[in-house]
Amino acid sequence: MTTTSMAAPSAKDPAWRTALAGIDGLDCTRGVSVVRGRWPTYLRILRTFVSTQGDAGPKLERALAEGRLNDVEHLAHALKGSAGNIGALKVFEMAADVCTAIRAGGDAEAAARPVARLVRALQPLLTALRQRLPQEEDAP
Repeated sequence: MTTTSMAAPSAKDPAWRTALAGIDGLDCTRGVSVVRGRWPTYLRILRTFVSTQGDAGPKLERALAEGRLNDVEHLAHALKGSAGNIGALKVFEMAADVCTAIRAGGDAEAAARPVARLVRALQPLLTALRQRLPQEEDAP
């Protein structure tokens, strides 16, 4: 996916819906359906996702490197729920893969590949959301 350097449109401008719809791995229709079609609520949830999951990649990698598999599973589970709520289906599925690998009794080596895939999918999503979400003061 190629990202362009663009200023986030104002939430009062319908262009922000188009900007969000173009994010790879984000199904805005599904995400908005979770909040019963309330776009302002969806925007708030997207911002919350960015602020609470923005450092999930490094946290997962650090916990894995330190052999703290319970923490890896906990972080992946929380990320899975958050990703599902916003319609980030690829991240949701990859977080589920991490949980499955650990719950199946896998060790850090078995979890390393799914964690790496998850982190690689998460970072571009977070970057795109940071670039394209309208500023909070512009939110409807």
